[in-house]
Amino acid sequence: MGYKGTAATAFDELFPAAPDCLPQAFAGETLYSWCARYHRLNGSNNPRVTSRRLFGHSTAGLRPELPSHLANFQNNTHQHLGCLDELLTQRTVLGVFAPFLARGAMAEISRHLSSGNSVAARALLGLSKSGQATRTSLRFCPECINEQLAAYAVTWWQTKNLWPSICICQQHGCLLVQAKDELLHRSSADFFLAHELDASRLNLPPDAPSAQLQLLDGIATWTTTLVQHINGGLDESALRLTYLLQAKKRGWLALDGSLRLKALQESFLSQCAMLATVPAFHFVKDADGINGGFLGSLYRQYPGHRHPSKHIVLMNFLFAEPDEFFKAYATVERTISEAGIQSAQKLVTDTSRKLIKLIEQAGHSVSSAAGVLDIPAEEALAHLNRRNDVARLRRPHIVGTPREIQLREMLRDGRTRTEIAESLSLRPTFIKDYLAQRPELKAQWEAAHTARETEKHRTQLVAALNAHPGLPIKTIRRLPKNGFQWLYNNDREWLQEVLPAIWKR
Repeated sequence: MGYKGTAATAFDELFPAAPDCLPQAFAGETLYSWCARYHRLNGSNNPRVTSRRLFGHSTAGLRPELPSHLANFQNNTHQHLGCLDELLTQRTVLGVFAPFLARGAMAEISRHLSSGNSVAARALLGLSKSGQATRTSLRFCPECINEQLAAYAVTWWQTKNLWPSICICQQHGCLLVQAKDELLHRSSADFFLAHELDASRLNLPPDAPSAQLQLLDGIATWTTTLVQHINGGLDESALRLTYLLQAKKRGWLALDGSLRLKALQESFLSQCAMLATVPAFHFVKDADGINGGFLGSLYRQYPGHRHPSKHIVLMNFLFAEPDEFFKAYATVERTISEAGIQSAQKLVTDTSRKLIKLIEQAGHSVSSAAGVLDIPAEEALAHLNRRNDVARLRRPHIVGTPREIQLREMLRDGRTRTEIAESLSLRPTFIKDYLAQRPELKAQWEAAHTARETEKHRTQLVAALNAHPGLPIKTIRRLPKNGFQWLYNNDREWLQEVLPAIWKR
């Protein structure tokens, strides 16, 4: 009994009402890091004793991503590091989950972590599942560590490096070094500081190509922006419709609102497949599966929440910058709020309604209506044929009429089939069949058409480069009608002359 009384008296002396004896936290420092520095300053050699003093539990403070028993910690330190919400969002991994959580879920998770029910909190976040994307480890930038030691003679773990979607230091442009997982096992858990870990306790990152570093840098920018600007409230349904709306803008949505998954997969993998070699993004390797892997789960109405890393990777791929996403999401959210989810769903299928209105009410031909809506006439015709309930004009035969002369002239001039179809009120499939039956005319058209397309796309790319000097080619490629991809596929020799730098990477 005397021992307990002495311990209680010492504890009161350790944590007085005015917490002047507690170390100040560095900007962006994790709660685990602060505890590690306190552990060193206190001269303790038993991490479980330190955890019990701070959290009232022998291991609650030894979990870098989500310490628990936070009510005890707040009471024992007199809220030295701020209120519970600040503690969770600014000094634990919860900050990157917060934008994707409803406020009710956030409150429930806070309650569990406050009381010590970390299992329930992790389950609500999806961290109870296996897989690298759902785990967090201790990571640091070697350059940042050197700067910290030079300025303060001590190092600290930065919260942003705890976020699972951050794998690069944007300040120094290098991959983060990760501590080995065994350091965080319950049996061997301790309060570590980065400068104390030798190479045997670290997983050193491999050399990364510049394209991969650029991709990881973009993901890091998205992560930081979301954490700083959104404190909860990104709804799963609104997110799905926002992604569909952007897919529609990029040409990956059919007129009936169905996703062209294969086209989406091919484009995604051409840009992001290299992420699969990064442990935190192993889920990317399944994106070429029959159901699209994580891409399919984000686009379809599957129950449950998706890990923030999956959302962030898709956002970085779909949108040129965060502001573009925020505007699209605001449109969907406003529509849901004012008119309901069904009205918001119509945002991704309104092209079908507009097509039918142009044909039935405005008297347009299929080709003309498709031109107005900037969609392929073949797609419009196929969509209408599937519906079979739309009255539309039927064109007379053309062979042997003056329009055939016009058709042949326009083909020799290299005009696109869509242009010809709209001008002469023809079905694009008729032009395709007409050429197939006349090989010599087809060869003339292909040569003239290629020359026209080459000149058009060269002009587009030069205009884009002149209008946006200094803009990275990755961003240029996302601009509408930039011409790059066509030239890359069909006129690479000219492209090498105009942009020699991109071939030297």
